[in-house]
Amino acid sequence: MKKGEAKRQKSEQKGGFEALAAPIEVGGMTVRNRIVFPAMATGYGSPEGFLTERGISYYLERARGGVGLIITEPAAVAPAGRFITNTLLLDDDKFVQMHTRLCEVLHAEGVTVCVQLMHAGRKTSSRLTGTTPVAPSAEADPDFGETPVELTARQIREIVKAFVSAAVRAKDAGYDGVEILAAGGFLLHQFLSADSNRRTDKYGGEITARARVLTDIIAGVRKAARELAISVRLSPGRKGHCHLPVEELREVASLSADAGASAINIAVGVEMLPRTDRVPVVLPGEVTHPLEPVVKGSADVPVIGGGNIFDVTRAEKLVADGQVDMVALGRPIIADPRLPLKLFEDRPSEIRPCIHCNVCLTQPPDLVMTCPANPMVGREHLFWLARRGAGHHVVVVGAGLAGLWAAMMAAELGYSVEVFESGGILGNLLAIRSRVPGQTENYRIIDYLSRELRTLGVKVHLRRQVKPRDILDQHPAAVFVTRVGKFQEPEIEGVANVHAIDPLTVLASEPTMGDKVVLLGGGLMGAELAYYLAKRGKQVSLLEARSRVASDTHPERRQQIVAALREMNCPVHVGVHDLKVNVYGELTAQHRKRTIKLLVDTVIFAGNYETCDTSFGELADKIKEVHLIGDAYETGELTRLVYQATGVLVDMADRL
Repeated sequence: MKKGEAKRQKSEQKGGFEALAAPIEVGGMTVRNRIVFPAMATGYGSPEGFLTERGISYYLERARGGVGLIITEPAAVAPAGRFITNTLLLDDDKFVQMHTRLCEVLHAEGVTVCVQLMHAGRKTSSRLTGTTPVAPSAEADPDFGETPVELTARQIREIVKAFVSAAVRAKDAGYDGVEILAAGGFLLHQFLSADSNRRTDKYGGEITARARVLTDIIAGVRKAARELAISVRLSPGRKGHCHLPVEELREVASLSADAGASAINIAVGVEMLPRTDRVPVVLPGEVTHPLEPVVKGSADVPVIGGGNIFDVTRAEKLVADGQVDMVALGRPIIADPRLPLKLFEDRPSEIRPCIHCNVCLTQPPDLVMTCPANPMVGREHLFWLARRGAGHHVVVVGAGLAGLWAAMMAAELGYSVEVFESGGILGNLLAIRSRVPGQTENYRIIDYLSRELRTLGVKVHLRRQVKPRDILDQHPAAVFVTRVGKFQEPEIEGVANVHAIDPLTVLASEPTMGDKVVLLGGGLMGAELAYYLAKRGKQVSLLEARSRVASDTHPERRQQIVAALREMNCPVHVGVHDLKVNVYGELTAQHRKRTIKLLVDTVIFAGNYETCDTSFGELADKIKEVHLIGDAYETGELTRLVYQATGVLVDMADRL
């Protein structure tokens, strides 16, 4: 075989991603490829800090998917360092046994494993830990607001010892390495940044002194557990919030390598991007000036980067061009644990897409990780479900996200499935919502589901109005009704004097509506639609009866969408009531003891839909398994929706 042909064949065997597929040596570890699954909190631990079988199954699924290096979620080195209810702990030998089990099952899959060690510092609360948070200086975290206690020099030395002791336990458990978390606004990041470190002793002042705690930890781990690889996760943070200028970041990377670090992991994901880059109506943020090449020039150790990378072709190029040595693909591998295998087997079109919703990153302290794109996240231990539905037929009415997902999950469980949709497109509300700027990513998940249904042999009938009798004739074991219900037009005096329509009409057909538009209903649907129309040059006013706009979404998202509306000069009025429209097309509303007057061309009623078409309720008397699971709009609701569909199928598998 000629040399060129051999090279081409090798490239084809790796799916054209030979740079990502190449092995690498990191601090004595041999990693089978360049794809890293980075540490991300899951909440799958126990309240006492133990790793659980659920958590082990979660990581095992990613190991089987072909990732090269798994860095497990943060384990606190002290109870006071926890930041969510189910934070893992590694401050006592009693926790080692489950970590040993994790290492054994992951190593059996050929993956390299590290555990991330952390202390929250001020990024926690006394309600969670039972003690007042601690920090380099007595300054409150902008997000938590509780004033911490300034650490004494003795307490700092105790924390250094706690990190070293936890690393020794990690070695005893069988980990190949540890990662020291000095990013994300946690304790070591607080020491590094002049924003949060105002000390005047040897742990404050110049960057060398502010980095002393970190370098003492690295040196201590290197001395106590010489065979462990040590990764250090660094981040520039946000302006005004644990910010670390680039020149200081380079210095910390160099100091870390000199102290004994084996790799530098640069966090260039959501924690360093401006908050507006996570507004749901803005495309996923891209870092204008990548930091990884800068760090590679400062520290002579491998650099892990790419924390905000979703395009696998770009990930390949980053490694091939030498900008990074390894690429962290956290959210994409949460959405599809088999992403590496699909890449290397030349099946990239089969990768389940991450839709960049960041739901996996924004869970409250007492909740667990979820993923709208993959409802089996956290359910990986339910392996016994495979093929439970064989021999049974399922009918799905409605091809919205709920219907498509229920159909895919049912087919994967072995059911034969037919989907009936009266409209002409797959995705329904989600597809229509994808017209909103920044929401085009939703098309990816619709395309993925469409391909999966074809692969699984699911029959999909578009423009097919199905009636209860048609369903009964098929003798199904179960029926899922997911179609959006009827639009409920609110009663407003004189509304017939203006053009009044619903959001689906706007997004589906973009009717003529004039320039002056009033949106009634300031949930996320109304807020996004207001932004959409304002971007198209309409004079939009948003009116909401409740006291806050976008109150049906995550608080951080609400803050972001409000900022986006403010940027578009879109007036938002909350707490409005007693709406009327006169014969001249003037809308009046009462707001805080005053009257708002708006000239209107078109009124849009946002969010007034029945959750689900209930006309199929009569089937419940004739078919045992009839489930109304509805459609969804808001991203958080997507999570609820797909988990609901999955949960129903899981329960049903045992009953049939």
